[in-house]
Amino acid sequence: MAGIICLANSRKHGNSCIAGIKQVTGKWIRPISTLPDGAITPAMRLIRGAEPELLDILEIPLQESGPDYGFQPENRSLATGAWQKAGQAKPDDVLEHCSLTQFILHNKHDCVAWRELQKFPKELRESLQLVHCGQVKFYATKSSRGNPQCRAKFQRGWGLIYDLVVTDPIIEEKIKKVNLLCLDCIMTISLGMPFPENSRNQKCYKLVAGVIELSEM
Repeated sequence: MAGIICLANSRKHGNSCIAGIKQVTGKWIRPISTLPDGAITPAMRLIRGAEPELLDILEIPLQESGPDYGFQPENRSLATGAWQKAGQAKPDDVLEHCSLTQFILHNKHDCVAWRELQKFPKELRESLQLVHCGQVKFYATKSSRGNPQCRAKFQRGWGLIYDLVVTDPIIEEKIKKVNLLCLDCIMTISLGMPFPENSRNQKCYKLVAGVIELSEM
């Protein structure tokens, strides 16, 4: 069993992507199923019928390794057994693990080209990062396909602006009601699977997979 502080329970093709950090080390762990995209189904993740929430301390049966898809070293395959909730962490417990780097997940853009990721030595690859930002603008818009979309816009360092898709369902529901929300928050940024499929120019987009609200501005 691996004990992690849950920092993401985001939508993934009708299922969920779960991720969290070890309490002491801050090491990232992303449980992976045997589904083609590794997503976690409700039957796998529900604890007494309830969804894992951010900051829950989860005990999850995991194997020692898992498929990394060439860019997600944090992945560990699920083992047999039920998930358990062992407690609840506080925002202060994870603030110390927030990254201070100017670039988020390898570069200053909203995605990383698959070919570029392959150039990184395996020990330098990462697909999850914890970020604290005092002024994040969450807003409703539409995707390039015309579907409703929630995005997060924030500044990192001097003049560097990120504008990323949000996949945290809790924040998405809030934005549907108010269209705009400004927060001081801790965000889990995750690299999504290569897109578009079967393309020579695939990109892994950066997603706001989890949002811990500290205050509303």
